[in-house]
Amino acid sequence: MIKKIVRKTAKYIIAISSATIVAALNAWSEPAPNGAQTCTALTGTWTGSGNTWTATTSSGVGVTATLSAQAGGNFTGGTDVLNSVPAFSETSAQGAPSLSMVFFWDTTAEATTQSSVDGVSGNMVLTFDRPILNPIVHFDRVGGVDGTSSNSAYIEVVTPGASLTRLAGLTHFETETNRLFRTIGESSAGAESSAISSQGTAAGSVMVNGFHSEVNFELTGGGLEGAGGDGFEISVCGHESDFGDAPSRYGTRIVNQGPTHQITTGAASLFLGTGVDAETNATVSSGTASDDTDEGVTLPSFKQNVETLIPVSVVGNGYLQAWIDWDGNGTFNSNEAIAVDVVDGGLGDADGVVNSQISIAVTPPQSSTTALTFARFRWASTTGHGAKGGAPDGEVEDYSFTIEPSITHNCTTSSSATGSGYATSGTGGFRNAIWWFDWSCGGSVFQAGDIVNKTWSLPAGITVQAQVSNITQSIQSYNSGDWSGDIWPSMYGGINPVGLRNAIVGDDPRFDIEWSAIQNGSPISLDLILFEAEDLDGDEILSAVTDGANWEPIEYQGEVSAAFPMGGSQVIEVDPANGGPGTLLVLSEDIANLNVELTSNGITAVGMGFLLPIDIGDAPNSYGNGGGHYAQHTVSSAAIQPAAVTLAASLTYSALIPDAIVYMGVEKPDSDPSSLASADSTGDDALGSADEDGVTMPAISPSASLSFPVSVTGSGGYLQAWVDWNGDGDFLDAGEQIATNAQDGITGVNGRTDDSDATANTITISATAPETLVINQTSHVRFRWSTQLDLGLNDVAPDGEVEDYSFTVLGLNAELTGSKTISVFDPTNSGDVYALPGEDVIYTLNVANTGDGSVDTDTVLLIDRLPDEIEFFNGDIDTDGPNTYAGSDPVGFVDSSSGLTFTYNSDVGFSNQAQRPADFAACNYVPSAGYDSNVTHICFNPKGQMAAGDPDPSFAVSFRARIK
Repeated sequence: MIKKIVRKTAKYIIAISSATIVAALNAWSEPAPNGAQTCTALTGTWTGSGNTWTATTSSGVGVTATLSAQAGGNFTGGTDVLNSVPAFSETSAQGAPSLSMVFFWDTTAEATTQSSVDGVSGNMVLTFDRPILNPIVHFDRVGGVDGTSSNSAYIEVVTPGASLTRLAGLTHFETETNRLFRTIGESSAGAESSAISSQGTAAGSVMVNGFHSEVNFELTGGGLEGAGGDGFEISVCGHESDFGDAPSRYGTRIVNQGPTHQITTGAASLFLGTGVDAETNATVSSGTASDDTDEGVTLPSFKQNVETLIPVSVVGNGYLQAWIDWDGNGTFNSNEAIAVDVVDGGLGDADGVVNSQISIAVTPPQSSTTALTFARFRWASTTGHGAKGGAPDGEVEDYSFTIEPSITHNCTTSSSATGSGYATSGTGGFRNAIWWFDWSCGGSVFQAGDIVNKTWSLPAGITVQAQVSNITQSIQSYNSGDWSGDIWPSMYGGINPVGLRNAIVGDDPRFDIEWSAIQNGSPISLDLILFEAEDLDGDEILSAVTDGANWEPIEYQGEVSAAFPMGGSQVIEVDPANGGPGTLLVLSEDIANLNVELTSNGITAVGMGFLLPIDIGDAPNSYGNGGGHYAQHTVSSAAIQPAAVTLAASLTYSALIPDAIVYMGVEKPDSDPSSLASADSTGDDALGSADEDGVTMPAISPSASLSFPVSVTGSGGYLQAWVDWNGDGDFLDAGEQIATNAQDGITGVNGRTDDSDATANTITISATAPETLVINQTSHVRFRWSTQLDLGLNDVAPDGEVEDYSFTVLGLNAELTGSKTISVFDPTNSGDVYALPGEDVIYTLNVANTGDGSVDTDTVLLIDRLPDEIEFFNGDIDTDGPNTYAGSDPVGFVDSSSGLTFTYNSDVGFSNQAQRPADFAACNYVPSAGYDSNVTHICFNPKGQMAAGDPDPSFAVSFRARIK
């Protein structure tokens, strides 16, 4: 900056004092920005004398110029015309009438002295008879008292908040953000302005930024004094303006930078309605929009949540901005804009036609004020205008109005007691899987703009909430079947009122429904079924758009057609030509928002349901159905649905398949009806898939130690199990719950039944059957697997599965195991005796009862065939050896808690027959003393009831023989 000043004044530095240089540096400011502005309303001939002069612009704005100077100076005016040089922003300014002035900053000038040494200041104040937006001043002959002197007046705008924009000018017409002057240090050959600086003075145009009723220019001398003054001329351009008239809290007045539009010609060509009038400021004293000439907007009646069209009459090619103070807080916030740069027939014009009318669609929000509020409309040739500030042309119109309140209907919570629930009759294929919503709400009719809040309490801890909004015409609930042609009740009977219909015959309402579902306090996805509840006829239409998964047809009956445009997110159901009654069920998974449109000749109704399959138990009725488990299903999409209208009979239908993540066994639980009770607990397997496959049932008998392996899937699950030990038809007796909150792989936790195996995804429950079980009695067991802790016998579970099984009590069974050992008879334990011919051997038969029941009395019978290579020794088994066995019999008996008695003479027999004896009585051969080679079989029949127990009771019998 210093370099610039030094460069421009280099040849004069010797003559300027250091104080003058400092003063010049302090006075210098940034160059004025360049701009463009159209203004053709120039002042005409100036009249007056001395220090006061007046003129009127062609638009009727009165301008007064008041000139003054400090003591030692002088400031006078006269009339002239601007030079015809290409220096002005408007060519019409060339040769236009001007106010010609001479300002002397020193009436006793010293030609070679710097003007700043003893010069004084003066002021030129331009006063307008109304506020003017961005007035333009054309300056001519700046630096023109003595063209041979290198001086100029500094003309500085000192009005608070004002600044300058350069619109045009000769190269030596210098402009800064707050002042203008002829280039200092240059001389000219003449006093008139010229494009060549050496031949004339400076000329140009500046815009005074802002709204002004008065602009004050302060003048000081610059450069060598010469004659001590400067002569220059001005012409002013200022248009009238149009103002808003909303209350001052909306920033309407000039002092608040309120909205203003210049009226650029005597007959404006850009306005709202039939014309625009000029005002000196906003009229806000009445507190209402009171400009009677505002007639470009026809305000309709407004109601909360009801869409309304606002027609705006426009003239000329412009851009519309509009706001409504919805919340009534006295400001037009940016989020309250209802039109932004809208052109006639363009985006945002609801009629879409170039017809000198812009239609704005608005919907007052539910939260909008019902007190008096205001709207503002601005029409101009430029874009981006806010609710305040100036515009170069066009018009602003403010309006006051009120908004009718809507009614919020908070319906009581619905359930199976109010008409919701599973169908109780009909031929529908999903009677056990769809929970239908009723729309009862005290008989209310829901008017346009109303809000309807509805809640349903469902099984499995599920609560569904819906909010109906954006109702365009009145609707009400509908009982499907009220029209004789309604076919839905024959599919799903016993549920009503399931429909929402147009309340007025022939109306075509639209409305939105926002859905949510929670289960035990946690959000879950909502899978919605939709159908026409009142038979479509003629050109009646049901249309619905989902934000969930695309619509999938799952079932139909009768005659109906449908199309699936918008990629499948919309379904349109219509009546086929000459069609009879019919209905179509479609499903959208994970829905949150639904947009419905009903087109009717008479009545059209839509019905909705929730996909809610439940898995229940199938033990006899006395046990209850196990409460039920929510069995998540998903749709198996079979095909891309057609976008064109297609007969329902020609559609490809999607299947619902089980999709649980918490279950037992291999098969995921399917959807069950309200009752599957059966005598043998197999009713669930007989319907749908055989999904009761998670438990391996053991044989159950009195006092038996039992293990129940249960295959489980899903993390965070708890297993509950019951056995009806006494067969009384319930699981309520002491000791009949055998598993409480058992978890996979968890043992030793208080309140949890142990998992007695280490296998992942298998919980084994151990139990001991009471000894009081009745043999051959049939009873039942129940297993429940869910993430619900402490799940009771008949509580509804949010997930998982219930499986019931029957069993018949078996008697206690004895299980005898036998083994035989052979050892060489070695009387002296020498270790040198081998199984060689001539040597004796000891045969020992070992018998144990490994079962859980004792052996019937006297029924233990062993018949052992002797090999041909040996011969039985009929003598004391211990002969020639130690006395191992009691007595002197050929057979030794050793007992281990068997409970049997053994007497050689009655309990041992022999046979010399080749065939095995049929029974003990056939063992009647009497062997000879010593070695008897005729013995082929030896028979043992100890007496009594062989016991059962742990450790296993057993006995052993031994005899001696010689190897041949």
